Amino acid sequence: ETDIVTEPLDAVAAIRSSTRYGVILIHTRRRRGREALQACRAIRPLTRGVVVVASDDPMRAMDRIYMLEAGADDFLSGGIDFRELGLRIRRSTLREMRPTTEASAGPASDVTPPPVAPMDGGRVPLDVFVDELRRRAATPDLAFFCVLEVASTSLARDELEVAVAEQVRAEDGDIVTTIRTGCAVLLQGAREGQLGGFLDRLRSRLDQSPEAGGDAGLTIDVLSHPTDAERIMALLAEPTWT
Repeated sequence: ETDIVTEPLDAVAAIRSSTRYGVILIHTRRRRGREALQACRAIRPLTRGVVVVASDDPMRAMDRIYMLEAGADDFLSGGIDFRELGLRIRRSTLREMRPTTEASAGPASDVTPPPVAPMDGGRVPLDVFVDELRRRAATPDLAFFCVLEVASTSLARDELEVAVAEQVRAEDGDIVTTIRTGCAVLLQGAREGQLGGFLDRLRSRLDQSPEAGGDAGLTIDVLSHPTDAERIMALLAEPTWT
């Protein structure tokens, strides 16, 4: 049972007058981001329900932080996948339903810190990559990421790994490793619909490398977790990774 309103004040009034709302979805465009932020701040004290903010427009990382600080339980933007949206709502609901023990009681941080950035620009051994992937997949706040399998007909595996690592954000938890067919990349917090610019930059950088001679012959397979969780776990078991 869903009620839909188009103005933030109407949403606030509806929530103030009823306790039946278990989930509140604030869907906004970038140009109305300030209104969405104000609505989130007004709604949060009025309900114990889950508040999720979503936008089809790409939003900056700081926008996410502002929404989480305003009381949102989750925030996603850019090319929304409704399966992912449903999964995020269910996970947020389950987190809200978990009993709070005396040991864990206390103010919780609104913003989950990124995984500890590995050394060497995000490059890690294969066994560390696999262990870290499994750990994040099992951790609700870290379970949204993309895995790229990158192969090149022109670059050796080590050259490919170094070039790819230059394009990732290790400080945000991205990691890279070599596999038999080339290299594997975990992009923390990324979704397939947001990767167009990154993939264009990656292809341009690798094509321009001296070893590639203008064409790195790249093939890139993109899998998004948790939507493609089964395919990712199957990929881990493939002999091409070892």
